[in-house]
Amino acid sequence: MRENRPAPAANGDKTKPKQANDTAPRKPGKQARILLVFYRGHSLHRFEAEHIGDHCLHSTISALFNGYGLVFDRERVKVPNRFGTQTTVTEYRLAGSSREKAARLLSRWGVPVDPPAPEQATG
Repeated sequence: MRENRPAPAANGDKTKPKQANDTAPRKPGKQARILLVFYRGHSLHRFEAEHIGDHCLHSTISALFNGYGLVFDRERVKVPNRFGTQTTVTEYRLAGSSREKAARLLSRWGVPVDPPAPEQATG
C-alpha cells in the first residue's frame, strides 16, 4: 500500500535555496576527490575507492573519460577478498597524457593542485 505524503515544500521544508551570491566554499565532489588521488600519482581499484567514498569506481572513470576526455590506464590485478581467496579487479591509473588536462580541470573545480612529485613529472 502506498502512503500518500505531501511534497517537501508543503511539509515545511526549511532548506535554504542556493543563492547566486553564496560565497561558502564547496567541498570537492566525488569526481574531484577521485581525480585528485589519480593526479597525485596513485592507482585505485574498486575496493580502495570504497574507503574514499566512491562505491562505483568504474562509473566515475567512465564519467571522467566521457565528460572530460581524461584517459586512464587499466590493469587487471588480483586482490584478497573477505573470504580468504583472490578476486580479480581493474586497477586504474591516470594516463600521463591526461595529467595536464586533469590539473586544469581540478583547478577549474577549485581544488588546489600540489606540484607533481619528481618521479611523476616525467611520466
